[in-house]
Amino acid sequence: MDLTNVAVLADDVGWRSVSRDDARRLLAEHRASAARAEERLHRHREETERRAVERDRQFRAQLHPGLPASMFAEGEDPIRVQIAAELAADPRRRSVREELFEAQFGRSADDEKGYTYHPIHSESGDGS
Repeated sequence: MDLTNVAVLADDVGWRSVSRDDARRLLAEHRASAARAEERLHRHREETERRAVERDRQFRAQLHPGLPASMFAEGEDPIRVQIAAELAADPRRRSVREELFEAQFGRSADDEKGYTYHPIHSESGDGS
């Protein structure tokens, strides 16, 4: 509220007061300020709702579409079928041995690397 040009006077009882015109102007400013705040809140809620709808749309787009009913035989457990379908869709994880084999033999002779075996225990015959 704009308190410039508002004269604060003492009334008959000694209380601080303002003139009727100033009071009307201050109340009108207060109402206008409250209306602006309400409009800001309304716009904020609409924007928040729009963002929530967009996030929900993106989330739903990422969900698995499910399996068609034709994939299930009579009496077959749908959960087991879905797990089997997901396992079949994922690439199989390779062992370290397979990766080393591919690294050693899947290249040309110029690119081959030598691997050195370092045992955890000593190979000496003293038993320690």
